[in-house]
Amino acid sequence: KVKIIEGKTVKLYSDFLIKSTKPTLWKDYVQVQIANHYAPEAGVRGKVKSTTSMQHTLTGSIYSNSPANTSNGVVNINLTFKDRQILDDKGNIINFLKHEKIHQDKGDVKSFIDHSKVYLEQLKDNSFTSNTTSEYRIGTVASFANHLLNANVEGEDGVDDLIADFNKNNKAGLYLVPSPTNDPKLTTITIYEGQKAMGIVSYDKLSSPSK
Repeated sequence: KVKIIEGKTVKLYSDFLIKSTKPTLWKDYVQVQIANHYAPEAGVRGKVKSTTSMQHTLTGSIYSNSPANTSNGVVNINLTFKDRQILDDKGNIINFLKHEKIHQDKGDVKSFIDHSKVYLEQLKDNSFTSNTTSEYRIGTVASFANHLLNANVEGEDGVDDLIADFNKNNKAGLYLVPSPTNDPKLTTITIYEGQKAMGIVSYDKLSSPSK
């Protein structure tokens, strides 16, 4: 677990961010320092910086806003990220930073299928199953699924191939089952772990492929 020493008290990282009476600027500084501590393990190049611009959020969904983004090759952690508990496990941090490292390698995405390919590479990486939590894995796969649904609505090629690749090659024992309809906006993707359905992802429009 990622913990913060505050005076004589040791707190989980999320408790520090949520409950500490320290100034917001100090908390922001700590977030950037922790991201930079783990960034080399993810292969991130350069120093991690920060942003307060919110990524896509869907209230009540099994996925939430993005913990980081990459712009012009610079990785920025999202200081307003909502799912703080995800940050308590270093494996989660390393894997979402791996996603940003892949963005550094591939450059800015131009389509939803391009961003889905970034997710796929992240999900097939060994870091996805190394000390990550089930909640994090399901949430990340759900975000991948919504990018696929957005690609499908936009008529982009390659959605079925990426689903097949994920089902065959991810190491987390997860697989995706789409339920096509005549209206692409009504298509859903169910996430399974073994025989157990872990959640159903419905199409939620993303404002741009980079989200």
